[in-house]
Amino acid sequence: MKFFSARLLVASALVLPTFATAACSDTTTVDSESGKAISDVDIGADFALNRGETQQATATVEYADGTKSDVTKSSDLVWNIGNTDVATISADGMVTAKNLGATTIKAIYQGKESTSKALVVK
Repeated sequence: MKFFSARLLVASALVLPTFATAACSDTTTVDSESGKAISDVDIGADFALNRGETQQATATVEYADGTKSDVTKSSDLVWNIGNTDVATISADGMVTAKNLGATTIKAIYQGKESTSKALVVK
């Protein structure tokens, strides 16, 4: 029994420091353009469009110090759309409605994400 207890103690000593290190990882994202810590990215409210209509999506980053910046035209911003049968989105954020339905729009800026919906109603 002493041999088993000693092995368990050694195994615990090896595992615990690794666990503690992982729990303390830093997840702060720093904007490579401004050098500020990013709190959030926002692309605003949902879109409601008719077939064939277009609307410009915008993305705003909020920094930890409370300031905001429009990053819509940043090369670090990536736009995605969930269902390209309903709508498409260009690299610069122009949404074009194609067919009736709903889809999601996502903006990713330096690892931070924001999502909204695009609804094609007519």
